[in-house]
Amino acid sequence: MFPRPWVAFALSAGVACARPTPAPVPPSPPSRKFDYVGQSWMRFEARVSGKIATRLILDTGGGVTLLSKQLCARAGCIPDGTFTGKRMSGQALTIPMARVPSILIAGREVKSARVAVMDTSSLLHPELGVEGFVGLDLFRDQPFTIHYRSRELVLESEFTLDARRQAGEVVGVRVEHDGPSTVVYLPLQLANDTPALQMEVDSGSRDLILDERFMKMLEIDPTGAGVRRVTGRDETAHEYVRWFTKLANAARVPGTSTIGVPAGATVMFQKIIHDGLVGHAFLSAHTTTYDLRRSQMIFGPL
Repeated sequence: MFPRPWVAFALSAGVACARPTPAPVPPSPPSRKFDYVGQSWMRFEARVSGKIATRLILDTGGGVTLLSKQLCARAGCIPDGTFTGKRMSGQALTIPMARVPSILIAGREVKSARVAVMDTSSLLHPELGVEGFVGLDLFRDQPFTIHYRSRELVLESEFTLDARRQAGEVVGVRVEHDGPSTVVYLPLQLANDTPALQMEVDSGSRDLILDERFMKMLEIDPTGAGVRRVTGRDETAHEYVRWFTKLANAARVPGTSTIGVPAGATVMFQKIIHDGLVGHAFLSAHTTTYDLRRSQMIFGPL
């Protein structure tokens, strides 16, 4: 039996007038402000062991998270072996490690974090109020974005990551985990007909850094005009020789249209164990997202 005409009309009208249930609006991702120490170190308010207010520097090239001896003593750190890593100059350093109950920085809290413990008095002046450095090891499973223009770190969700990908350029990176250490390497091509170099992503450095062997490839005379030579000792008393000059031609991240180092940028050469490092001058030209779980970085507009 077919329904009477008025019944059919009422049913169709009811369907037409029904309003779809609106999709829930995802909550805004957590974000925190930072300021600068010196020219490139990003300083955040932080909390250690749930009760100790302090300041920590986010350093993507640090490898491991490092706390001062004094902070670890107050935080109730428990000794947890040692870790041996290498500085970019090749020096092997063995550092005491410890477990700290928790570290909260930029809205990200990590429980029972394994950290290096070190006397930081030669690195950090007491007036800075900074008692350590946070590395990418605390963000292995938490994507985040640095907004350099607004000086803000945002913790990303799957929803907001999709928006980042649509607005920016996605670059595959190499992520290396070595015990407590996490380091990211980005491909960079110095010229169209040369293989891409693997550059450590180091927010703690300012300029582009290349191993000294690339001076010859770029036809740079270490004694030539426009090249400044500097000698000295680093924080561990290791002697170094550095050359500073300007990059003659732009370097590009392969597969991208706008991501790279412009011609005329400052470049430093030194004998190091990496191909090179990209620092603050490169990173701060974009809104920069780290998604270590997928071995990706996303470079978006400022």
